[in-house]
Amino acid sequence: IAEMLADQRLVNDPQVSIFVAESVGGGVSVQGAVLKPGMYNLVGRSTLIEVVGQAGGLAHDAGGRILVIRGSPESGQETLEIDVERLMEAGDATANISLRAGDIVVVPRGRKLRVYVTGAVKRPGAVEYSSTEGITVLQAITAAGGPTERANLKKVNINRRLSDGTEDRIQVNVKKIQNGKEPDLPLERNDTVVVGEWLL
Repeated sequence: IAEMLADQRLVNDPQVSIFVAESVGGGVSVQGAVLKPGMYNLVGRSTLIEVVGQAGGLAHDAGGRILVIRGSPESGQETLEIDVERLMEAGDATANISLRAGDIVVVPRGRKLRVYVTGAVKRPGAVEYSSTEGITVLQAITAAGGPTERANLKKVNINRRLSDGTEDRIQVNVKKIQNGKEPDLPLERNDTVVVGEWLL
């Protein structure tokens, strides 16, 4: 460049310095539950959070994990699973991995599942929840409008269909859960919560 400037007599005694403003190291594909899925260039050392940020961030229905699929000399392909809560909320630096050219970042969407609440609640019926968050007995009763005045929270049953087709019944004392004396039990998909009533 200095020789060209001198030969063309554009500058007397040119002194030229060159600096690398940014280094583009290939691209990664970001797919799934992000606001702007697509291909993004890696600039210098790009981390997972930076690339997800370039893709507009996580969508409201994003699941609880992020998958990074990359080529591996040993197996041909490997999949890294990153916990979203560790990455985004807990700020765990070990979860914020560096990405490589050719990586595919996939953010699965959370599935909508259902449980059913019947008996002495104000709005009996199906209650939807996200597969990534789960739902507990107390949360399901609250989502169903809460107990009625005649509800017997000491007598709540969870009816659960097992894989062999039989039904299991689990009795729960929600009063003790409310008072912190017993843990709030997590429910499984298609469970039915039956809230009993006081007998007159």
